[in-house]
Amino acid sequence: MAHASVSADHGHHDDEQHIAHVTPIKVYFAVWAALIVGTVITVAVSYVDFNVILGVPNVNLFVAMIVAITKALLVCAFFMHLKYDNKIFAVTFASAAIFLAIFFLLTFSDLMTRGQVDDKQGTFVKDHRAQQQVAPSATPQRSAH
Repeated sequence: MAHASVSADHGHHDDEQHIAHVTPIKVYFAVWAALIVGTVITVAVSYVDFNVILGVPNVNLFVAMIVAITKALLVCAFFMHLKYDNKIFAVTFASAAIFLAIFFLLTFSDLMTRGQVDDKQGTFVKDHRAQQQVAPSATPQRSAH
């Protein structure tokens, strides 16, 4: 019976093929610069109200989320070494990110329709007040004794 022995370095098995990847320092500085640019974009977007300019609700939130997702992907790809590691780790990360995106989309759909359920804002909501008014003859009268 043959067993793979575990080597002392990083717990890798002897029968696994592991190729170390050394990322050049220039790549790390480029990713760092991209993260700084993303942060500047996020802060700049917070000072501009795209909802008024474009007339579309939640544009600022959408832009901020796109920048945040891009920054997260850069961190995962380069600083967590997903770009150079076994592809099963990238597939696992991608599937988790897809499910997270589904949950965010469901939350955003709720967020974007919140104004439609508030009749004080005059939005298109079924008027429930008409159903609550009952004809006077249909209400039971209490007799005073």
